[in-house]
Amino acid sequence: MIKLNNKFDFNVNNNGFSLFIFDIEEGITLSSSLKEVESFLRPEKSDYLRPLFNLNQIDLSILKFIKGNEIYAYLDGYSDGEGWGDDRNDFKQLIGEFQKYKHLITGEIYLLNKDLFDKNDSILKFEEYISYGYYIILIWIFSEHLYICEFTND
Repeated sequence: MIKLNNKFDFNVNNNGFSLFIFDIEEGITLSSSLKEVESFLRPEKSDYLRPLFNLNQIDLSILKFIKGNEIYAYLDGYSDGEGWGDDRNDFKQLIGEFQKYKHLITGEIYLLNKDLFDKNDSILKFEEYISYGYYIILIWIFSEHLYICEFTND
């Protein structure tokens, strides 16, 4: 069983960063946790876009694995790509906000990035795929907590 412990949000224009912290019982696995947390990420309300990923369909083999200390290099590299326009600086601000929580990151992080999937992939919700400019989820477990971090542009 998991329980939402805390949530932190930071927004710049249409770009957002959210960090969800869940209390987990000993022995809870990442794959079993994902099935329980989807409703916390973006509540099914009319004023929210739904989450991009069908988390209940995720097989851990499709998650990209990154060592915790390499996540900032990944995010910086991602933000150096083409086609950002004004959102690049906003995304950099989100990365800066995320760095405030680096003390919570040890070991490995699992990553889902919209850009790593085809728009027709069953793990994605098509209508949300076309609505989000970018959508990145970072997932890790540390000290009896499950952490899920979202970076979104909608």
